Amino acid sequence: MLGKLMKYELRATGRTFLPLYAAILVSVLVTRLLMVSKFDAPSAIGGLVVFSLFIALGVITLLILIQRFYKNLLGDEGYLMNTLPVTTGRLIWSKLLTFAIWAVVSCIVGALSILILSGVVGDFFPAMWEGFGLLFQHAKAWEIVRLVAEFLLMLLLSGAMFVLQVYLSISIGHLFNSHRALMGFVAYIAINTIWQILFVVCSTVGLNLAGVESMMNVNAESMMLLASAGMAAVCALYMVLTRYILKNKLNLE
Repeated sequence: MLGKLMKYELRATGRTFLPLYAAILVSVLVTRLLMVSKFDAPSAIGGLVVFSLFIALGVITLLILIQRFYKNLLGDEGYLMNTLPVTTGRLIWSKLLTFAIWAVVSCIVGALSILILSGVVGDFFPAMWEGFGLLFQHAKAWEIVRLVAEFLLMLLLSGAMFVLQVYLSISIGHLFNSHRALMGFVAYIAINTIWQILFVVCSTVGLNLAGVESMMNVNAESMMLLASAGMAAVCALYMVLTRYILKNKLNLE
């Protein structure tokens, strides 16, 4: 059932994302052609258009993140979605995983755009494979791969934490009878403030107990693993709270 939910979400959101990706890549190609043709003014205009499209991509991604969760689970569509034979947790997971897929695709489109503009797209992939070959000849190749994987995991958890915090804030705002959007925004700010206070307190206590020198001697891998564990715990907390509100406190009136 989760797969069917994600298919529905991808189809609904793809109507917005796919044309935007196409517009970005077409603009990048046109800008690259103008750069090769030595047309300075049109190239500058093309670069501005590409930059504007990337800004629009970020803004639209955030708006769709909010709109799909609110409309699909807390708005008019909520009456239908909450009668489906599927758990509340899977409804949340379908939104989160769909957003993750589009985030990865957006990164790929961004990287491809940079390669096209720089004019090295044809040489990049052979060089990348050659680089991989040299990497695995290195004595510490798997250690490097592990560090990269841990870094990517940390980025993934960071993105998931942001999305789930948005979902939780929207859910909290929906507990109120009026000004729900405003209260959701207030909830987001309040959650951020709480975490900032906790971070300062924990950092201060940790420095006092362990000492500055001990904290400075902690290696980067340990810090990444600690950060990933902390973000995973926060994601689980956000998921539990959001699921509880949607399951037990949902008010679609």
